[in-house]
Amino acid sequence: MKTTIATIALMFGTATSAMANDFDNATFGLTVNSGMMDFTVDANQNALTDFEVGVTGLVHSLGSADAEVRAALNYNLDADTIGLRGEYNLAMAVADQTVAYGTVGLEYTTANNNLSNGDFSFDPSVGVTYTLNDQISVFGEVGYTWNISNDWSRTGGYLEVGVPVTVASKVTLTPSLVRTFDDGLESTNAKLSLNLTF
Repeated sequence: MKTTIATIALMFGTATSAMANDFDNATFGLTVNSGMMDFTVDANQNALTDFEVGVTGLVHSLGSADAEVRAALNYNLDADTIGLRGEYNLAMAVADQTVAYGTVGLEYTTANNNLSNGDFSFDPSVGVTYTLNDQISVFGEVGYTWNISNDWSRTGGYLEVGVPVTVASKVTLTPSLVRTFDDGLESTNAKLSLNLTF
């Protein structure tokens, strides 16, 4: 176990250093899953940026798809905002080793010092994942966000491609590239996520 943890730390540290040097907007995330609960901390090369705690339930079938409902509370340190989020998630096998998935999300975001003056946003996303073997898969995902409180104004979208790698039992390391669009920046960002399940 000690060797596994040391290997993960070395991989994460090496990748973090390389990404920070090669991309202006490198981001990093740690997600811990335990039963129905999940907790995520995100950061960039400078500092922590936000954290989120969520709970998933109402797991059911919708036709041939698996579905679930998730609720989450998040805090953005940069903007000093609080968000309350609800999601409806679907996943369905469409071919051997291929799963299509989608999320319909609704979020209320408000300033930390004025909880009653926030905005509602709608942010659906869809993606496909393909399993290469027991350790490695690849995925592609696209999502877009509209500000419902401002006449459904567009706030931007993203396209993400990544390679989740199972480095140990219940431990997944995922390097990915995220391209944003329609957000005034149109940037390409590197992202590295570590997912732990207990």
